[in-house]
Amino acid sequence: MNAKKTKIMIFRNRGRSPNLKFNWDGKPLEIVNNFTYFGVLFTAKLSKKATLNNSIKKAKFALNNLFLIFYKGKLKTFEARIKLFNSLVRSVLFYAMPIWGLQFLHDFEKFETCFLRKIFCLPNLVPRWAINIETVHKTIRSYFYGAVLNFLARILTKPETHPVRQCYDALMDLKAKHNSIENWCQQMENIMKTIKAENVWNSQDADQLYRSKSLILEKLRQGEINDYVNLMLGTSKYKHLKHVKNKVITEKYLNSSNWWETRGVRRRITPSSTRFFGQNFTPSPSIILIDASTRRRVDAPSIRNHRRGIFK
Repeated sequence: MNAKKTKIMIFRNRGRSPNLKFNWDGKPLEIVNNFTYFGVLFTAKLSKKATLNNSIKKAKFALNNLFLIFYKGKLKTFEARIKLFNSLVRSVLFYAMPIWGLQFLHDFEKFETCFLRKIFCLPNLVPRWAINIETVHKTIRSYFYGAVLNFLARILTKPETHPVRQCYDALMDLKAKHNSIENWCQQMENIMKTIKAENVWNSQDADQLYRSKSLILEKLRQGEINDYVNLMLGTSKYKHLKHVKNKVITEKYLNSSNWWETRGVRRRITPSSTRFFGQNFTPSPSIILIDASTRRRVDAPSIRNHRRGIFK
């Protein structure tokens, strides 16, 4: 064993670290408070929040590189951009996620929403549902539940003598004796209840999970869309959206190579705002815009009156 490469970590719930010293072959071993093992950050207090922040930090770095690809590759369509996001950024964010990230779905959704706001030049006050009802893409929530179900199915297919299955059975025994939110199996059970798959969880059968997976995810996706529609119909801030959005589909203009049409989502979601051009911007007669609601070209000076006629 190489003493220089070997680290000691003392796990504890609270308090100061005990004053201990470790030696190997007469050489002292370093005691650390955190250690990255196979890409996953472990802390002395087993803080999953620290692991989340570390993954978000890596994903942000990948996201910065992604925008360089958008610029150099002249990728303007929403379809191309969201595919690259899922391939290059979400994969980094979701690395080993089923092990440590079952409690952080909301944080993952916030990260995806920040990306969508950025590519559409939307202000931070625009809610996630307003963007998703316009794009109707496969959200990070669907990928989250899909990854969790796949991970659980792989565990259930392991033989009882496999170390992974033995750890799983031990956690199930602990859950039966004492319910704790920190217990991985308890978190998994809560997720299965959330997606209304208690019968699959109670069966503990990998084959049934594989058979039911696609149906579960489809119901989740439909329920997610219904929630967005209900929010759109009940909102008081974005009343115009229910008049603009006739069908729950991805709008064609999002996959247009025209720069103005691609940014048209801002004019649809915040039709009375001119902050797209700056706080005190005065439209110039030389600028031609495309109104996404009617697919017609309109002169910039008359776009406000044009919007008022549609969204009043």
